[in-house]
Amino acid sequence: LVEASASNDTYSDKDILCHGRILSALSNNIYKIFCHTKTALELWDALELMYAFAEKGLRRYSYEIMIYFQMEDGKPFSDQVHEFENIIYDMKMKEITLPGIMLVSLLISKLPLSWSEFARSLKHKPDDFTLSYLLVTLRIEYKYRISQKDSRKPLFQAKALLVENANKLK
Repeated sequence: LVEASASNDTYSDKDILCHGRILSALSNNIYKIFCHTKTALELWDALELMYAFAEKGLRRYSYEIMIYFQMEDGKPFSDQVHEFENIIYDMKMKEITLPGIMLVSLLISKLPLSWSEFARSLKHKPDDFTLSYLLVTLRIEYKYRISQKDSRKPLFQAKALLVENANKLK
């Protein structure tokens, strides 16, 4: 009986400590909502009930971000590829998994308009390939396009500087 009472006191002390720590981590506005709870378990269940629905909404938002993502010609290519990879990582963190072939198809469809010929050639490849293979292929194509732009520029360009005299002779 004494041991049971001691273990109950220990449990009660730990529960009070845990309850207090959770409450202290909350912002003032949220604290006011949940300070009436008596135990750590009651507080945790109330928080989970309130924010579990928000997490489901965030999952839907992740799908929306993926759907509306579009690569553009004016932005740095590598930044846009990293943005796509971050969207995929964010979805994985929310336990949203998409098949690899779907991710490959999505990324091909998100390429800028100037890449339409290259995108079409990728779609007609007979082999299925992974997202990492596609990313390497896109980086190679991007570097090729940059080198083609640079090769069109003349190495030495003549420039003339015209200076007009502001003081007119009278």
